[in-house]
Amino acid sequence: MDHLVELFANPAAKAVENAFAGTVMMRMLIIDADLVSRKKIQRIFKHLGDSVAVSDGEAGLESFRQAWQRDEPFDLICLDVNVSGLAWQDSLAAIRQMEDDMELGSLARVKVVMVSSLSDPASVAEAKAAGCDDYIVKPINPQAFLERIDRLFP
Repeated sequence: MDHLVELFANPAAKAVENAFAGTVMMRMLIIDADLVSRKKIQRIFKHLGDSVAVSDGEAGLESFRQAWQRDEPFDLICLDVNVSGLAWQDSLAAIRQMEDDMELGSLARVKVVMVSSLSDPASVAEAKAAGCDDYIVKPINPQAFLERIDRLFP
């Protein structure tokens, strides 16, 4: 996927977008209370696959559950620390519990990237301890975002 990061970072990204039109390579769930953040993440991700964006934790869990029921699970979840409704800790715990209930191995689990304006070491450590795979600080840099995703899917 390294080549994708390079391709989408250059000005010729429109040609790449056209080349991948209609091809869903990944599925991503964005759970973020902020509409602008949801739209920005969707825009960054549009070249890599299909995304669903919701504004609260409950809707995120329902989307996650429905995706598995349709046999179209998400590959990646971007979860905002300040998500409305169900707290991020509870949302992440519920997602991991559903995966445990389905007896998924570690390789089949969804990758979860926390997205937050909080950059202090305690917040990052708490998220990692809760089971997230990575942590990105807002404002999101598109290049850094794609590089982080690239590392999660070698």
